[in-house]
Amino acid sequence: PRGLSTLLWIFKNSYEGLYACEVDITLVTLRPKANPISVIENTPQLFQCLTSICRPKANVTWYLGSEQLTSATVSSPSQDVTASTLNYTSQQKHQNMNIYCQGSNGDGPSQIVCKLGGSTMSSAVSVKEGWEFRLDCSSDGNPSPSFSWALPGDGPTDTLFIRSINRTHTGRFRIIARSNLIPSEQQAVNLTKDIYVKVEVQYPPDPPSCRVGSTALSSNIVSAIRGNTITINCSCDSNPSSRYSWSVTGVSTPTSGQSFDLVVQKATTITLTMENSMQFTNGTTEQGRRDSPFDVRVLC
Repeated sequence: PRGLSTLLWIFKNSYEGLYACEVDITLVTLRPKANPISVIENTPQLFQCLTSICRPKANVTWYLGSEQLTSATVSSPSQDVTASTLNYTSQQKHQNMNIYCQGSNGDGPSQIVCKLGGSTMSSAVSVKEGWEFRLDCSSDGNPSPSFSWALPGDGPTDTLFIRSINRTHTGRFRIIARSNLIPSEQQAVNLTKDIYVKVEVQYPPDPPSCRVGSTALSSNIVSAIRGNTITINCSCDSNPSSRYSWSVTGVSTPTSGQSFDLVVQKATTITLTMENSMQFTNGTTEQGRRDSPFDVRVLC
C-alpha cells in the first residue's frame, strides 16, 4: 500500500542518515605498546597508530618530540577505523625522545591566530636575543580552547612566554590549541589543532676565537720575531654572520676578511672589527659591532 511504502522509505532514509552521522574520535592506540621502546640505530622500525571508530575518517599525524614527521607515513581507513603506519629510522641523537601519533576528525578549535607585540604573527619571525617573547593566541571554540607550545631547547609548556629569549630557541615553535569537549552523558573528546612558526633569534658578534698559525690565542698579546710574517685568523659567532675588517695603528686603509697577514717590524696594535646587521619582525633594525685589539710585541 502507498502508506506502507512511504513509511518504509522514511525508515530507510532515516536509518541511512543515522549511519552517516558524525562520530568523534575518542582514542588512538600506538603500537608497539612498550614504553620505553628499544630500537637499533640506523635500522628501520615500524610503528602503527589505530584510531577508534569515527566518522568522517580521521587524519593521523606523527611527531618526534615537537617535530612533525611528514615522510614514511601511510594511512588506510577501513570500516570507520584509520590505521596509520610510520617506518622510521632512528639515530643516536633521538635517544630518549618521544614519538607519538595524533588523530583528529572533528572541527575542534578553529584556525589559530597569534599576535606578537600586538601584530598578527606570520609563519616566520625574527627577534633579538634577550628580548621578552610573548604570544597572544586565539581560536574559536566552545568551550574556549587552551594553548600550549613546544619549542627548541625546552619541553612543552602552557605559558606562551619567554622572559629572555636566547639563541638556543632558534627553530620551529609548535603552538597547540586544545579543546576538551564533554557532551551530556557521553564520553569526553579531546580535539587539537596546531600551527608551526619559525623563530629566528638574532644577536651581535660574540668575542672572537683567534689563532696565529696553528696556535690558539689565549690573550690579546701576540709576540713575533722581527722580520717574520704572522697570520692571524679569527672567527666569531653571530646571527646574521659578521663582516670582518682589520686596521693597524698608523695605517689608514683597513683590510677585510677573517685572516690578516702582518710583517713584524715594530710594536704596534692591530684591531679586528666584527659587524653585522640585524633586522627584526617589528620593523626595527640594529647594527651589531665588536672591536677586538691585539698588541703586537717584537722579539729581537
